[in-house]
Amino acid sequence: MFVLLCLFAGFLLGSLPGIKDEVKDVKPNKKQKIIIVICFVFVIILGVLSVFLGPKINLNQLFITMPVWFYFIIIPVGALAAIALTVPGLSGSLILLVIGFYRPLVDFTKQWGGEIFKGNMANTPKLLLMLLCFAIGCIIGVVIVSKVMSFLLKKDHDSTYFGILGFIVGSLFVLFFNYEIYNYYLNWAHVAVSANIHPILSMPIEIVVGVVVLAAAALGSYQLVRYQRKYKAAQETK
Repeated sequence: MFVLLCLFAGFLLGSLPGIKDEVKDVKPNKKQKIIIVICFVFVIILGVLSVFLGPKINLNQLFITMPVWFYFIIIPVGALAAIALTVPGLSGSLILLVIGFYRPLVDFTKQWGGEIFKGNMANTPKLLLMLLCFAIGCIIGVVIVSKVMSFLLKKDHDSTYFGILGFIVGSLFVLFFNYEIYNYYLNWAHVAVSANIHPILSMPIEIVVGVVVLAAAALGSYQLVRYQRKYKAAQETK
């Protein structure tokens, strides 16, 4: 898990110059500085809440029984997760962690999907309907948030990008401080945790591998930014 988070952090870090390019000649005013701080703090609060609320929210019984009304709850949950697809720096999985849906969605999808391969189709209708409702929610979320983002960019381009910068910087911290990775750290410290955690690598090796992966991902992501800069410059000279 730590290596995977380093991969995501590297992609975010490498893409940061591309976001800064959008406001490179703009000195943030007081309003824009406040926007940066609010967006940064908002993401940090999500990470902290996931650590404190994660163990207290248990939706497993609802996923096991899957009452009809619960499918309608999954639709807005999917819409919340879709925010990450349209707002750079916001993690859909982190939002799901805070509201307690991340782990059961992943666990029951794996469990019921595994049952299908074993020939047990008892939970297949629940799995398909759950995924359908989640997908519908994601589509709704992408449509709504993309329209909101388009409106904000037209109304105040610079402030919107400063807000995105706040989200991204906050996410770089929160990637390494949320409910899932917090339990991972406890496992490294040989503290018993309720989560099902089985690291493949030892802590020193995983940290070294993680740092290498982070650097490689950041470099690769930054190369895409450089390519985008060259392409944009070429278009402007035509």
